[in-house]
Amino acid sequence: MVIFDSIKKFTPSGSGFSLENKKIRCLQSCNLSQEIYIRPGNHQIKIFGKKNSGNGIFEIEISDNNSIIFEKKVIFQSATNSNLIYDFSITKPGIYFLKIKRKHDSIGTISIDMIRIVLLNNVVEEKSFVQDTSPKNKEELFIIYDLNLDHDSIFDFISNKKVDNYKIKVLSLYSDRHKDKLFGNILDHRVFISMENIIDFINISNPSLITIFSNDENFIDIKNKVNIKYINSAIKNKNNIKKNIFNFDGILL
Repeated sequence: MVIFDSIKKFTPSGSGFSLENKKIRCLQSCNLSQEIYIRPGNHQIKIFGKKNSGNGIFEIEISDNNSIIFEKKVIFQSATNSNLIYDFSITKPGIYFLKIKRKHDSIGTISIDMIRIVLLNNVVEEKSFVQDTSPKNKEELFIIYDLNLDHDSIFDFISNKKVDNYKIKVLSLYSDRHKDKLFGNILDHRVFISMENIIDFINISNPSLITIFSNDENFIDIKNKVNIKYINSAIKNKNNIKKNIFNFDGILL
């Protein structure tokens, strides 16, 4: 599972670099940092690029606020593109910093066409997102989710909101593009054939909080388009259920 792709989303801070058509040009003094949310598990970082001049030396670092998780001094050996691949592991979910550094021994410039981080397998033992099976009475949070969105937004939401006291269920619609559950053992993800089935499930379960993620006012199921306002009106016990509606960039309603 790709959890970061510099071609799709890249907003680094720092100095000594420039972005040209989503490609990164690093000068001799380059020091850039990109904030990334990373889940626990075994990962690979893939860097595709080349040296333009000089010796092609640079350093890759992945760290949090307290420690360095992964650090590697690498070299682009030639002026033709090459693919560098390295493994690393994360034990705790959270915000990490991907850093590209060029220190005093770096000469010339390098170009990086792509940086990609891939989750190879989840750490099932990680308890931050795995549902609590203890007999404690936790309120339920249902997340109605548009699978056409970047599914990392779910984890961004969970990490940035205070939802530790909720049992979380992700509800989404079946489609030809998304036949399978995307969140494995990390979240309770349930796929429904139609929005009517989702609404029926909500009315039977009677959760205490519902959050709707959508990039549009409509969800599309196998029958038709279902407007968010209809979803809101079809949910029973409205006085007992809090509802938040978000689009991909922020609050929709």
